[in-house]
Amino acid sequence: MRSFSFVLERLARVPPFVRILALTVAVSFVAVLAFKVAIATVTAYALFALLCGSHLFMHGSHGGHHDHKTYRSTPQGDPTVVNPSEDQADHQMGCH
Repeated sequence: MRSFSFVLERLARVPPFVRILALTVAVSFVAVLAFKVAIATVTAYALFALLCGSHLFMHGSHGGHHDHKTYRSTPQGDPTVVNPSEDQADHQMGCH
């Protein structure tokens, strides 16, 4: 018989996306079957959560700007790498 730690080790290898998806499906089933929530309402909230979640994952790598390089043209037309500390002035309102 397998130990409980073996089960936890296997669960630790499951990607977070799969865990979130499984939890969402389980909560959706409970909402529809136990609380009689309309399927269209559950779908709308699930879509909204997906859009918010994907936005967080999309901007997840823009936290530090530590290796962010910006290229600008010199008056002669040659591209140069701008120092990241100089580049911070351009990113006061976000990355895009």
